[in-house]
Amino acid sequence: VADVAWRLAKLSRVGWLDASLSKKLAVAAAGLRRSFRLEELGVLIWSLACLRADRCCVSSLLQEAACRLVAGQTRMLSVDTLANLAWAVATLGMREFDVLDMLQLDVAERVAQQRSNTGRSSGSL
Repeated sequence: VADVAWRLAKLSRVGWLDASLSKKLAVAAAGLRRSFRLEELGVLIWSLACLRADRCCVSSLLQEAACRLVAGQTRMLSVDTLANLAWAVATLGMREFDVLDMLQLDVAERVAQQRSNTGRSSGSL
């Protein structure tokens, strides 16, 4: 489902697809939300934002993602998915689940860890 949503979003960005399909896709995905990996949820939310899905259609997917982020699953996301999820949340104007705050904290931790690792590497030369 996430792959199909991604492809439809890509097609809609170049004008090859009517974005009205987004509601049906969001409703179908919402029913399966617990079966998706967090990475897939990120792809779905990004895709639905590209398709200009209605906020209420994406809400249950974003709530599921937020629950998993709170549970500490952010490390399961690639940096690309973090960025795409942040873009989608901002595009949809969905602040109610504090996803942007959680993503920002994760990115800050990753940057600090990278700096720490880089400092150790350069110090040992």
